[in-house]
Amino acid sequence: MNNKQQNPEKPLLAGNAFDLIENIEVAADAVVSKTLTRSESGSITLFAMDNGQEISSHSAPKDAYVLVLEGELFIRVGSQETIAAASSLVSMPAQIAHALEARKATKFLLFMQQPS
Repeated sequence: MNNKQQNPEKPLLAGNAFDLIENIEVAADAVVSKTLTRSESGSITLFAMDNGQEISSHSAPKDAYVLVLEGELFIRVGSQETIAAASSLVSMPAQIAHALEARKATKFLLFMQQPS
């Protein structure tokens, strides 16, 4: 039985495995995103960023968490700066300015949720 899911219309079906790395490609000089699920309480979005691409400083009304799947991101949250490599999880609290820059071609998952 193969439960590996490849349906881009509904990427997260109950009980099926969704291969995060295989379901998004890094595009030259671009930031690519694919929303996997969204509700009033939050969302999960898959991203791919080419080396040198960035998401400029901004804040959001929800807490956010970045899980790096492959590659390397420079992340600034408020005045704190860090380099996040594969398997790193970085917290970005609601209403705090944050920015991301790919130091290598990078794929990551962004979780957003209502602040507790």
